[in-house]
Amino acid sequence: MVRLAAQSPFDEMTLGETGLIERASANIVGARKRGGTMTVLATPGTVLNSTDVLVAIGTKQQLDGLKEFASVEAS
Repeated sequence: MVRLAAQSPFDEMTLGETGLIERASANIVGARKRGGTMTVLATPGTVLNSTDVLVAIGTKQQLDGLKEFASVEAS
């Protein structure tokens, strides 16, 4: 699982707009939202919010890449 940064540049963007899938090559299968609700079977149209927790599967290298890319703070 990967938590988006509190000041994430991906806040209010769709998963497809973020480029997370292409850059990390991990399969993002869901997102836990604030309040505990869960989006299962995330699609490119799934809207992300800062502090969402992404649920992903992949190799250690893919998941490490996703963590590195997704936890970037907005400047």
